[in-house]
Amino acid sequence: MIAADRKGLLRDVSSVFSDEEVTVVAVQTQSDRRTDQATMRFTAEITDLAQLRRIMARLDQLPDVLDVRRGS
Repeated sequence: MIAADRKGLLRDVSSVFSDEEVTVVAVQTQSDRRTDQATMRFTAEITDLAQLRRIMARLDQLPDVLDVRRGS
């Protein structure tokens, strides 16, 4: 996920996972001060493709989110 780096971003993202009752087992974040963008990578225990689609859609609707993709 790529988003504008802002206060409360991680809290908002965490709420999406929590609302879906998804366990996040790893998080990798990186902030680029030059562009004010945050790159976030999550490893989560997803039950099925429908749940993955819901989570990705909800993440994409968060303020300042620029891109949401499924990783490998």
